Amino acid sequence: EKDTDLCRAQPGKVPFYPGQKHNLCMPFEKVTGPTKANAGSWCYTWGDCAENGGKQVSDWVSWKPCTEHDPQMLDLDPSELIAEAHKTGVDIADMVLRAYSWEEVQGMFEPVDKRIDLSKGTEGLGAANFVRKQRNGRINVRNQTWEIHEVTNSAICLHGCPDQQ
Repeated sequence: EKDTDLCRAQPGKVPFYPGQKHNLCMPFEKVTGPTKANAGSWCYTWGDCAENGGKQVSDWVSWKPCTEHDPQMLDLDPSELIAEAHKTGVDIADMVLRAYSWEEVQGMFEPVDKRIDLSKGTEGLGAANFVRKQRNGRINVRNQTWEIHEVTNSAICLHGCPDQQ
């Protein structure tokens, strides 16, 4: 991704990393297809922290690689993750693509080649075989189905909603 997408604001948009006002661990890369090049996660922490080989970003902020014992964005239910995005106006689609797995967010993508039969699974297919849907995509996380509306930066629960449980 370009730095303008993650660290600097484009007109009318909150940049992703400066918009993170929590200390939850985020995957090193967001989902763009069935596989990721970099496993693991990281988080922002206090400026004087060098735990796990972390590095200082500014006088007050450092980053560090996370362990499986650290709180993770992927641990949040969709309603919690979406609420976190709403706090600062960060793009909901970016949040879900960074928090959840391919299996959970594949409804946000479509195959480049419409002849690909996804009913047979996505094994052996890489990111080059998929593009993000231009409009609404769906995520399925912990028996909840949400539709993400990218134009309005909103989401609606369709099935298994927290108020239905």
